[in-house]
Amino acid sequence: GIVPQWSETAEIELDEWDQVFAVNVRGVIATLKHVVPLMSERGGSIVAMGSLNSRRAHPLQCAYTASKHAVLGIVRSAALDLGRHGIRVNALGPGPVATRALRDRVQQRAADGGPSADDALAALGAESALGRMVSEDDVARAALFLASDLSNGITGQILPVDAGLP
Repeated sequence: GIVPQWSETAEIELDEWDQVFAVNVRGVIATLKHVVPLMSERGGSIVAMGSLNSRRAHPLQCAYTASKHAVLGIVRSAALDLGRHGIRVNALGPGPVATRALRDRVQQRAADGGPSADDALAALGAESALGRMVSEDDVARAALFLASDLSNGITGQILPVDAGLP
């Protein structure tokens, strides 16, 4: 998925909006469209990438939030459509993860006069019940759980992977 530049809702560039939806939403439905025929005889599990923004919103992130709400809608609807084929459809809902993309964004904000990158990352972690951000490995393990037989009774859901954000 892609996270566009933060902007006020009235300042959203429609070309950027279209790009966010092309990747974050169309990418998910295109994947489903092409994988379902291959899975329909044997069943299985599809794990989409949502976000904590699939369930809530943040200021200055209208395009991203709307796209991740759409992903959750796709997951819920596809779960109803595909369950009869033995296909489960779920999503991951990560909170902040210290990926290179996030580190680059906080470094750019620091260069633009915002808090230092270290302070910004520490503040993100401090908001969670565990006092840290989740790691890429935390997200990968949650994906493995949803893909495995351990989650056979779960479909149409988003699994928060956010270290306990309120």
